Amino acid sequence: MKVFLIVLWLSLLTLPRVICANDLSLPDNLLIRAYHAHLQQQLNVLQSVITELGDDELADYPRYWYLVDKINQGGAVNTVNQVWQFKKDFPHSPLYKSLHNALAYALYNSHQEALFLATLEEPDQHNVNLLCAKLSLTLNDSSSAALVQEAKRLWLENPDNHFCSLLIGPLRSVMAVDQHELWQSLNEALYNHQDLRSRLINEALPKAEQLRERDWRQANSDPKHFLSHMLSYAHLNPGQTVLLLHALQLLAKEDPIEASHWWHNHASIVDTNGRDWGWAEIAYQGALKLDPHALSWFHLAKLGIDQEDYRASHVRTALREEQWQEVLKVIDSMPLKEQKLRMWQYWKAQSLNHLHQESTAQPILQALAKESDFYGLLTQDELHLELPHKVAIPPVSKQEIATLEPTLQRAIRLHRLNIKPMDRLEWNLANQPFNARQHLIAAHIAYQLQWFDRAIFSASQAGPMEDINLSYPTPFASTLEESVKKRHLDEAWVYGLIRQESLFAPQARSRTGAQGLMQIMPPTARWIAKHLSLKRFLPDQTTELATNLNLGTYYLQHLLDQLNTTALATAGYNAGPRRVKQWLNPTPMDGVIFIETIPFNETRDYVKRVMANTVLYSKRLNKPYIPLKERIGIVPTVANLQPIHGGEP
Repeated sequence: MKVFLIVLWLSLLTLPRVICANDLSLPDNLLIRAYHAHLQQQLNVLQSVITELGDDELADYPRYWYLVDKINQGGAVNTVNQVWQFKKDFPHSPLYKSLHNALAYALYNSHQEALFLATLEEPDQHNVNLLCAKLSLTLNDSSSAALVQEAKRLWLENPDNHFCSLLIGPLRSVMAVDQHELWQSLNEALYNHQDLRSRLINEALPKAEQLRERDWRQANSDPKHFLSHMLSYAHLNPGQTVLLLHALQLLAKEDPIEASHWWHNHASIVDTNGRDWGWAEIAYQGALKLDPHALSWFHLAKLGIDQEDYRASHVRTALREEQWQEVLKVIDSMPLKEQKLRMWQYWKAQSLNHLHQESTAQPILQALAKESDFYGLLTQDELHLELPHKVAIPPVSKQEIATLEPTLQRAIRLHRLNIKPMDRLEWNLANQPFNARQHLIAAHIAYQLQWFDRAIFSASQAGPMEDINLSYPTPFASTLEESVKKRHLDEAWVYGLIRQESLFAPQARSRTGAQGLMQIMPPTARWIAKHLSLKRFLPDQTTELATNLNLGTYYLQHLLDQLNTTALATAGYNAGPRRVKQWLNPTPMDGVIFIETIPFNETRDYVKRVMANTVLYSKRLNKPYIPLKERIGIVPTVANLQPIHGGEP
């Protein structure tokens, strides 16, 4: 239910609004026709529209769709000259970069190396994908030492990048990567489940040292059996060691206690570094399952805790047990850039306070309190500070709107025609050169159009000129208020959750199928509809405003009844109530610590954002102020919660 997914996937998953053709000009009708032809890959229709549309201000769109569709249908070689012509005909089009990249990738992937290299332009030096692709074809013995080092840097620093992973072959051919680096990189690639990179690195090893496919397959499918098989060797070669550690990771993911027993008995099979890494991985997997042994496993890891995710889990595990000295020690061991993250600054200050070092904690808290995010709001309450007051902002004038609106006209027209996600992309591009005042004006324009997600986007970039009425809007107030009152819910909480879920886009659909303002999944919608006795309910009705709010607020009320606190209900809305119950301690615990130690990154971030939104919406709605920590409260034990019955989402 994450809002970032909505922005990315809304394009093809949003049901088009019904737009009456009689209300549109001929060019607008042609653009809509072209858009739907693009969605259906109808090149002949697009060609026809291109001719009819002429020199319309959005004439680059049908041409762009036509060329992209042609490239995607295997016609990259035949579109090279047409892409160049597009650049000539539309020199200021924001679509050219995307079109050029689509062509370049297609040429590379279809092994048209010469054409690919000829297509590259100077700005492509700043595109990591294309730069790596170029170097994978051109790096050789005559390349300069600086270029070889640059290629190696790209290979090391971009392990998730397919094009950069392909550099291993050329790098080995110029002797730029030694055996030790190969084994280390293979171990990391297996750990991160980067299958393609793992196989490319393995192929770069000498034939006699490559991992055998049979062993690799067994380590993946039956890690416990593979580990037992490794005990039959008196000495492990590097490949066997790498696969053993990989199998240990998989076993720890499945059952950290069993993995710890095996490792306790057999860790001597590898060197000290391997032993420490094994304990770190067992501790990490145990921490994700909130295993009570995880902290003791971290202690056994010693120097193996050398990755950011290990350190973060170590802090959270110590935090859950309120081992403040250990929390402080691990945070202080982090690289400086990592330490400076706001979450670790907050918990460092809390550790110092618990260790009676308040004078050291105070400057950290003062710095955190300058922002009104989750940690800033907690700190403001702790220091008894009011929410920061924004500077007085002169009202936006009609003249300012009239002056700025032409720069946003392409985006506005695309939005009016429901051509997504191009409307958002155009809006974001148009906003790039704006100053704070112009962002504020743009937010006003979007708000007047009821384009609330772009109003929030622009308002949030206005810095000192941010207007809380625009960055925290309250649309659909009468419909929402009716549902909120019926369920006896906190209006600020519901607004805060909707802002995180959909940015107030009623037709929003995520790639997972969640729909509408409150991003309700179809199975959940059917379950709610049944309990509300809604006859002949269809899941597509979930995008209807009143229906969505009725369903969503009912489910929120249900979660609140089940889980007792808004923080737990918020977590349940994102991850499901069963998971939330699994995350509870046998004894009541501080709610802020609970939120920080939620094992799912997405849910942890989601709850922080929704709870912070709730405080800011409370201010926006002029409600009595309730401190964030008080809103979060103490998290109860499972024994104090209602049971979840079969069939409940």
